[in-house]
Amino acid sequence: MAQLTKELRPYLVVGASGDDRVITDVVLYDTTDPAQLKQGDLVLGMGISIGPDLGHLIHELAGHGCAALMIKVGGADLPKRIGEIAEQSGLPILRLRQGVSWMQIALLVRSMLAQTDASASSQPLSGLPAGDLFAVAVAVANLIDAPITIEDLRSRVIAYSDRQELADQARIDSILVRRVSASLLRKLHSEGVFRKLASSSAPVYFQPPEGLLRVAVGVRAGDELIGSVWAAIREPLSPEKESRFAEAANVVAIHMLRHRVNDDLSRRTQMDLVTAIVEGRPDASEAVERLGAASDGFRVMAAWIDPNVNGADLEALRLRLWDFLALHLSSPGRVVLTTLIGSVVFALVPTQPSQRGERKAALELANKAVDRAAAVMPGRYSIGIGSCVTKVEEIPRSRREAELALRVLRLRRGVGRKVAEISGLRTEVLLLELSDLSESDGSVGDERVKLLAESDATQGTQYVASLEAYLDAFGDIKKAGAALGVHANTIRYRIRRVEELASVRLSDPDDRFALMLELRLVRLHNERQITRRK
Repeated sequence: MAQLTKELRPYLVVGASGDDRVITDVVLYDTTDPAQLKQGDLVLGMGISIGPDLGHLIHELAGHGCAALMIKVGGADLPKRIGEIAEQSGLPILRLRQGVSWMQIALLVRSMLAQTDASASSQPLSGLPAGDLFAVAVAVANLIDAPITIEDLRSRVIAYSDRQELADQARIDSILVRRVSASLLRKLHSEGVFRKLASSSAPVYFQPPEGLLRVAVGVRAGDELIGSVWAAIREPLSPEKESRFAEAANVVAIHMLRHRVNDDLSRRTQMDLVTAIVEGRPDASEAVERLGAASDGFRVMAAWIDPNVNGADLEALRLRLWDFLALHLSSPGRVVLTTLIGSVVFALVPTQPSQRGERKAALELANKAVDRAAAVMPGRYSIGIGSCVTKVEEIPRSRREAELALRVLRLRRGVGRKVAEISGLRTEVLLLELSDLSESDGSVGDERVKLLAESDATQGTQYVASLEAYLDAFGDIKKAGAALGVHANTIRYRIRRVEELASVRLSDPDDRFALMLELRLVRLHNERQITRRK
């Protein structure tokens, strides 16, 4: 059994408070093949739509003494009549949040029920906070008198006990970076340690090239291997401690499953709320309130990993960056919320607009985060920063600016700049937006510039380069010649030929501006083509 309010209260939208509701089972309600409902059932109304039939179903479930009904209705509010029926019947109505699947909620409830059953048994480790894997690790360490780590299937350290100073440097390093080193993983695979953990419930011993002996036991949820528990020891365990270690893995599994489900749900819930804010959805203000993210001002930062990372799991790196930024951009009094949209991690950074040097502080914060990320994770990182805004409804503008700043950095990633704020990129952003517009309507390249480029390609002239040098030098013939390493008379002759061939007058400010803009757009278009090929 599990209290409705313990984990599911945030999903309650209408009906009784649920304070006295106890869940005994979770069932899927199929309109074509209704389940045998009973008291205490949490009913998942998959595929149920809002309408008269919903009112009849509420009465039916209440009559069976069901604990609650969960439905998925997108962003729509429940009709007033449905709310009244729920209130009258006393049946709580829960709404599944966007981004959370029916399977995830079913797993959450199942793990709640499993944990309740385990707590009522005489298993060692019972009574620990549900899903608190650090408390679990400490308890296991006390059982066998050795420092413990709990690892997932990717050998990432997700929890560890105290007394790690009794272990060795390899153990300390794995805790610091939260994963087992690549060299040690290769040896574990070559000696078949993971194969033994998958096929047996008995403890498995392993001697690393350096340091203390290791003993591990697989953690299973039913037939599924979901992780492992590792102890650093100076000598093999006694038979009694081996037995305790193996038994402890059964209880670790319950906590680990709960931790996995809770972590996934909390990630998805936060991601949905932060995404709602940065995308400017109708419920953005409510999301800010729910996350406790109210502030005098906000900046959005957009972070990106260069996909050319040899031998790295790019998706795993993005998830690590998501967590990393939330940790390293935050500080006492400033909680930074992050979300992952596509290949970009967005961070909602609270700011003080009136604070002197606020922009400089934002740049320093982003630069430190990029440097730290590069120090502990493979790959190259860039962060674009949007402008400071003071209203929730303005946050999407800061997000768009952060994306534009990031796009500029990605195009210019060969020049060494890793962080940029939108106010320092206005010209480049304007060119980028004009380039987007010209590419969308197929009008890339002015015909006059194309004529010059065609002459250069077929006759070996250098009209485009000479025109660019002339414009960059503001019409100074000597300076343009020096830039190209040719005599001033050569530049003078080429510029006359440019005017004749392209039918322009470079003494006219409008012609000069148009040609300068077109040359920049052509250059930008070529850079974008190169970037896409990479």
